[in-house]
Amino acid sequence: MFNRFRLRRHSFAMHGVTLVELMVTIAVAAIVLSVAVPAFRSLIVSNRLTATTNAFVAALNLARSEAIKRNARVTLCKTADPNAASPTCSASASWNQGAILFVDRGTVGTLESGDTLLRVLGPFADVTITAGANFALGISYLPTGVSQGVKADGSTGLPNDSFNFCASGQGKRITINTTGRPASESLVSC
Repeated sequence: MFNRFRLRRHSFAMHGVTLVELMVTIAVAAIVLSVAVPAFRSLIVSNRLTATTNAFVAALNLARSEAIKRNARVTLCKTADPNAASPTCSASASWNQGAILFVDRGTVGTLESGDTLLRVLGPFADVTITAGANFALGISYLPTGVSQGVKADGSTGLPNDSFNFCASGQGKRITINTTGRPASESLVSC
């Protein structure tokens, strides 16, 4: 009776896999990877786009709160070299090269000796950032928390416009309303 419950020993032992089993495994792995890699690339682009947009929204919110707290104009403008020892606003730069956020006590849109640099953003690789005409050089927040566009020539513009962020056909938009509040939305195409 006890013999029936004993484990039987096999007279043979497996040593490895056959060539056919190996080929089937490699074929299945190739099919899974061919589906997963493009989806993963899309995920990376989407995350990069979201991170860039969130960094801009955070900078805009910081600019608005600092303007109210310090009772002074705070400006976010584009810069050609965010890694410079003393970065400056640049009308010829593109937004994806970088941006600087500073307390703007002197000439609007110009980082001067009496101004305080608050934050440096960028550069933003693989993301194209464009702004409307009102924010050609930057955006300032007044002590009341209301926004004001800074045009390429340094003059002030209307308080509302948008920033578009594009990467590999995907896009997001930050729209600043007339009171200066930023809102983010997805774009259908870029």
